Amino acid sequence: THIETATAPTPSRLGLIDANLKYGKVIALRHAESGVNLYASATASTHPGSSLQNQVVGVEFQDSSCYWRILPATGVEFKSVEGQPIRDADVVRLQHINTKKLLHSHQGYVSAVTQRQEVTGFNDATILDRNDNWILRVMAPKPGEPWTLGIGARFMHQSSGAKLFSEPGKAHSNFTSGYQEVAASMQEPETLHGMYEWQADHVDTQCETGKPVDTCIQTLVGDSAAKKSTEFQKFLQIFRAWDDERFKHLNDDPNNTPKEISIYCPQNPSVNIQELDYTLQAQGDCMVLNLQSPHLEAKLSLKCSTSDTKKSGDTPPPSDE
Repeated sequence: THIETATAPTPSRLGLIDANLKYGKVIALRHAESGVNLYASATASTHPGSSLQNQVVGVEFQDSSCYWRILPATGVEFKSVEGQPIRDADVVRLQHINTKKLLHSHQGYVSAVTQRQEVTGFNDATILDRNDNWILRVMAPKPGEPWTLGIGARFMHQSSGAKLFSEPGKAHSNFTSGYQEVAASMQEPETLHGMYEWQADHVDTQCETGKPVDTCIQTLVGDSAAKKSTEFQKFLQIFRAWDDERFKHLNDDPNNTPKEISIYCPQNPSVNIQELDYTLQAQGDCMVLNLQSPHLEAKLSLKCSTSDTKKSGDTPPPSDE
């Protein structure tokens, strides 16, 4: 069972950020099995059997070296698809923000640790090379569905059929700079299927920790009339209070805070624990438990301010007003 502890909630969880992934969007790619982020640098791969192209690895932190822009396939004009939703089975390229290189793979070169197919950073967006193309397979119930934040996806190398892959614990002090290896792999046993899955995280350089919350929110919503609305002002008031509490004195013990726990039980059970959304905290909730499996979906909310326990689908108690 893989257990993942998330960071405090961000504005993306409040609907201010479009969850649909579109061409041109900048994302960070997080490995579902291990939690590492897809990272690239100008450091050359120098292991035996390498191509000497730029190194791509998985790291536990997230900075601008983990940021990638989603581009269309080789030969497709970017302006023709810019802003359009990305869907299952689309052919995409991922361009690294810092180095401008594309996520690349090729047959005939092996990875540093597991001897699978090498994955590198190579070419720029002007080069027409099919080895930069990846077929997106969204982990959704129906084919052709759009890819959204938080929904897992697999990336199949168009030329070779190998899938973007990473295995926990596979690292080399020199050849992967001590970080987790990222490679491309053909079909593996069922026990390794989770190592092919990647999730997109929203990237907004204006919302880094420590920046004024007003600046972050205004960047997200712009100067629209919505920003001046009563509803938005109420939201901003709650956001400020939550933000101050989070960074100044979020209890003496940071683990002693309201939590949202999500348990998903497919073939590879997973548990996700994160800080409870502050809007739910404002309503008196102190814990939310989500249970989901192919045959079950349930939600349990515990309230700290009252003796009520609310289950999903219950009729709310009558108001005293």
